Amino acid sequence: MEKYGVGMTQNPNIKQTALSYSFGKLLFLGVISLALAASGPLSLFAAVPMVMAFLLYGRGKAFMLGGIVIGLTFVLARLVPELSHLWGIFAVVLLNAVLISEIIFRKWPPSKGLIVMGFSLVLFIGAITLGLSLTSEQSLSAQIEAGVTSALNTIKSSKENQVLLDSGDERAQALKEVIDNPKIVVNQIINWSPSVIFVGTFFGLWVSLFLVLRNSLIWRDRHGYPFGLSDLVKFRVPDFAVWPLIVGLVLFVGSTYLGMGEMGEVIGGNILLCLAVFYFFQGFGIYIDTLNFFGIFGLFRTLMIMTTLFMAWQLIVFAGLFDTWVDFRKYLVKKNNDEGDNL
Repeated sequence: MEKYGVGMTQNPNIKQTALSYSFGKLLFLGVISLALAASGPLSLFAAVPMVMAFLLYGRGKAFMLGGIVIGLTFVLARLVPELSHLWGIFAVVLLNAVLISEIIFRKWPPSKGLIVMGFSLVLFIGAITLGLSLTSEQSLSAQIEAGVTSALNTIKSSKENQVLLDSGDERAQALKEVIDNPKIVVNQIINWSPSVIFVGTFFGLWVSLFLVLRNSLIWRDRHGYPFGLSDLVKFRVPDFAVWPLIVGLVLFVGSTYLGMGEMGEVIGGNILLCLAVFYFFQGFGIYIDTLNFFGIFGLFRTLMIMTTLFMAWQLIVFAGLFDTWVDFRKYLVKKNNDEGDNL
């Protein structure tokens, strides 16, 4: 545990370096975070630099940086209309950074922090959505339909997509069906947005917390955080979660026989997707233990992890699910004491 900071003597050179961070370096963290937020899929990692700002510079300077960057997003929106949505993305990034840094400040175990902050953020998003729906003149469905129609019109006006539509192949027919019937897309968004928001919230927090703990040598001496990356990858879903899992599976598979039709399938599917993200966390820990057991490290280990995450994440979910009954870890007896920090 000394590697994780428990009983570890502070290195004065490291502390002096941390304290000597300049305002320019603080701004650099904000710029990196903003660049990641504007880069599509890489926005998943945008909260990490802001978390580092909170941990290295404190809440006051980090919030000041967040305000500066949000102001910058409005300037960019005026110069580049395509970036008009960037302020909203960065606001979410900043909120994630606040929640993750508070886990460190409060010295919560990573798993506890992930659950508490994740559900808090989900409830916050739900309250904001409900408030906007109640105060708006249009219904939530109408607002979504207006946005979808605008997006589909933009797609239809694209020259490349117009060439595709004129080709008449299967992809063109599928795209034309969607463009001509925007309500299909609207229904899908309304039906599956609860699980998408839930999974996106928890997975985003988990990825950011994972990377922050992976680079804990940068900030650990300043906070004495007593937990490490291995504590996060040992995440385990409570056994009682199998009961909502069974309910979700019955609704998803047998909604027709229960007389619930599509509504039962949607409810069951949302339950399964929400639980899947937790079983993914548990399965990922088992995957890391397996790599440790077989002594797979270095570049090949990194390639295996990345390949599995992008191409076989479903296997990780099932590994986490079946671990409820099998307890795979008891078969992985030759574990490295530093498991999880060799990623």
